[in-house]
Amino acid sequence: MESVKISVIVPVYNVEPYLEKCIDSLVHQTFREYEILLINDGSTDNSREICLKNERQYECITLFDKDNGGLSDARNYGVSKAKGEFVVFVDSDDYVEEDMLEQFWSSHEQTGADIVIGRHLEEKESEEKILEKQRTRIQVSELTAEKALEVMCYEKEFGTSAWGKMYPTSYCREISFPKGRLYEDLATVYQLIACGKKIAYLDKVFYHYIQRQGSIRNSSWNPKVMDVMVGAEELLKFYESKYPSLHKAAVQRYFFSANEVFVHAFSEKEYCKIVRPIRKKLFSCQKDMIKNRKISIVQKFRYLMMIYVPVGYKILWNILKKLKSKKGA
Repeated sequence: MESVKISVIVPVYNVEPYLEKCIDSLVHQTFREYEILLINDGSTDNSREICLKNERQYECITLFDKDNGGLSDARNYGVSKAKGEFVVFVDSDDYVEEDMLEQFWSSHEQTGADIVIGRHLEEKESEEKILEKQRTRIQVSELTAEKALEVMCYEKEFGTSAWGKMYPTSYCREISFPKGRLYEDLATVYQLIACGKKIAYLDKVFYHYIQRQGSIRNSSWNPKVMDVMVGAEELLKFYESKYPSLHKAAVQRYFFSANEVFVHAFSEKEYCKIVRPIRKKLFSCQKDMIKNRKISIVQKFRYLMMIYVPVGYKILWNILKKLKSKKGA
């Protein structure tokens, strides 16, 4: 096996229906100097057997078995085993474009960026979006850490997800994912980005994010969803301390996180009680949200409904959801 420049870390837990496609997209990369670390986090289905079969077939794959500790623990374990100078995180129910690693490494070499970020595409579990031929020349934007932290809060070009990005392994060893928390990416990625001396953003889709049934986003209420507010509060305090000029961007991310809780709590009888403490914090931040020209009028209207008429917001959301499902039918 050639020298390892990039370590791809793939936490694996009960993803039997999706795992083969994920691994297939990784073993057929046009880049060669990399390794794939499959971290079996105590799977109880046939995921381990799929990993083992591929490890025997491909020299670049190494399988590690560990007791179940959750996504953060599996990622941290993978980082501890990584041989590469850089790491890339891939969730085992997603898949990537074949030139992702090549383009990430090329951008690192050409720009001197220590963090590289690509675009992603969201897909429903039942569909596969075939990308139209993307332009040969990829537009690369060079960002400061401060600018990247601002862009990330608006969740447009790129967001707070750990996947779809390449980081120095040394950064990931200094800043680990919080074990036992949901929305671990929100709690971690901004800290990694803040370490960056230069960030390269590639305007091309490299990562396919699958919205599957049973995922956090598509599941019913779970009190652990409140972890998103813990991460949002930490981010807000970090920005206020280190990047006060980005306060409005951090407030936008706080509202974005609050919306996650509202949507998950819609089905609960205690909905109003659950969101009440969050509404108080949103109320204190509303002026910064209203003055933020980077937030659309429609988005501001939704946020104001969250503060003042949460029941009305619930009704509006359900109406829009039904209209969207009819349109897609």
